[in-house]
Amino acid sequence: QIAAFFERPEHAAFLQRARQGLEDDRAAGSLPWYVADKDLSMLDPSEGQDLTLTISAFRTRVRFEPSWLGYWTSLANNCERAGDLPCMVEALEGAVSASSMDSATRLRLAYAHVLQDEVAKTAQLLAAIDGEKVRYEADYHFCLGAVAEWKQDEAAAVREYEHAIAR
Repeated sequence: QIAAFFERPEHAAFLQRARQGLEDDRAAGSLPWYVADKDLSMLDPSEGQDLTLTISAFRTRVRFEPSWLGYWTSLANNCERAGDLPCMVEALEGAVSASSMDSATRLRLAYAHVLQDEVAKTAQLLAAIDGEKVRYEADYHFCLGAVAEWKQDEAAAVREYEHAIAR
């Protein structure tokens, strides 16, 4: 009976308008926060379309809340899941701007720059990282190795890559 109720033309038309309104508001980033939170919680980022919607939702959130590290990190995580490295780098740059003292986020951004073959940017980021906070991270030594290799210091590169493997 419920299915028959919603299949009636007047109800089907209403539901179609409501669905279109939700999609339009979602695309415009104009859903009320409590609706957007519920909408986001129902998305499954392991599904292609939902991943696209999740990325879009976090892009909207960082536009309105640019100082919220959690939104930037979630955007970066979902961009990484989508295999969109430029999107991930952009999100990590936002995260570093939101929390400039976060060594782990800086390191993640440095690593992403290595993946984009932007080792000069990696070197700049590493210079601003407190090495004591990340010295046990394999990615830190991998990035140091990449910078040493870029500077054509083969011995230092091998040493750092060995440290990365040993971690």
